[in-house]
Amino acid sequence: MHARNMLKSASLDAENQELIQRALGVALLIESELATQLDLTIRSFWTFENEIPLQSWSHPVDEAHPSHFSAPVDTGSPGGSFSSSQPSSKLFSYFLAESAMRRMLQHCTTSTRTLPSGKRIFAPVISTELDLQLDQWRSHLPEYLRFDRYCISECNINPQLLFLRTQYHAYKASILWPAVHQVVAEGEQYDKTLLPFCLEFFQAYNRFVLSAAACIPQCLPNTWTLYASVFTITMAALRAKESPALSTIIPLEVLKSFHAAMQLFDDTVAFGPSLHMMQGILADAVAKMSRGISI
Repeated sequence: MHARNMLKSASLDAENQELIQRALGVALLIESELATQLDLTIRSFWTFENEIPLQSWSHPVDEAHPSHFSAPVDTGSPGGSFSSSQPSSKLFSYFLAESAMRRMLQHCTTSTRTLPSGKRIFAPVISTELDLQLDQWRSHLPEYLRFDRYCISECNINPQLLFLRTQYHAYKASILWPAVHQVVAEGEQYDKTLLPFCLEFFQAYNRFVLSAAACIPQCLPNTWTLYASVFTITMAALRAKESPALSTIIPLEVLKSFHAAMQLFDDTVAFGPSLHMMQGILADAVAKMSRGISI
């Protein structure tokens, strides 16, 4: 709130205004990380998001005054792999890419429509549009940040690519989740036209787990939220597997991803008790799945 008030101040010079915009941009990213997967009661910066323009980086304050930005950015970027000696334009492009994706998806991530009865159902048209927007965002990334959606090998040497790719597939799964939820809720009376979207969800989930497994060791500042995403999306996918309509369409590699997601939590003790608790819940759910017991 202090940064927001400073941004409204007419007394700021161009350099300080740019710094305050960056600080608010970081605050938006932090809040988005926490709120995407967890239903937390927090002060929503997004309520005044329109007041915060995307950073232009037109004033290279970090180059003019290295102490301003070199260390914080190196620490805050995934894995801290961009040192202050690297071109600031690349570092800022990464930050803008992440900011733009979160802003785009903050406005609309729910691919549902409401019937006159008040019931919310999956809306393929909205899902397709959101999917298109996500792919347009990817296609407009600079070449050095444009990841391959289906091949992860090229991303392994670049934490920024890994993190953007992981977020991409996490959001893709989120867009498709309402179709899965509707099939699960409707039981035997489910709409069979939703099955292709459900299959896409499981495919997105599988790619997400593969990306997260490669991303977590290299993106230490994002470790907790990456684990939280793996936990929540995996628990949702496990619940979907219990549906008779969906259990027959789940690709074999997705079943392997359930176990891979559980194994990711083997080294979480050092990161705090909350992740250790998630590990226990997830391990129990995967074990029940293996025994054919309802979660």
